Amino acid sequence: MLTDKQRQVLSLVAIGYQYKQIAASMDIHESTVKEHISDAKNRLQTKTTSHAIAKSISIGVISPPSALTSDQIDHLESRLVNIGIDIIALSSMLEVDTTDQDQYYRKLSILINALEKK
Repeated sequence: MLTDKQRQVLSLVAIGYQYKQIAASMDIHESTVKEHISDAKNRLQTKTTSHAIAKSISIGVISPPSALTSDQIDHLESRLVNIGIDIIALSSMLEVDTTDQDQYYRKLSILINALEKK
């Protein structure tokens, strides 16, 4: 249904990577990332990237974001530093059980995306 590249791009978007970061990590141009997402949305018959990710997870095309690698955690923390947010202060605002690291980093990723768009 989806190509390997489309699945990889959707998986990276699902954990909070931005298009530019995906392009750099896959050594492709940002426009190619957008093409992969657009093609995936068409194949999945969805209008939004979020819906494409949700549908991909629900039909088993991609795995739901789970345990993050140390590189992904470092990536999230460096994004916080770039936007001037103290990770300790932010941790207390997330209101999640910090022993559940998967939940913590998923929420952290969503929050960072929102802050970077401001």
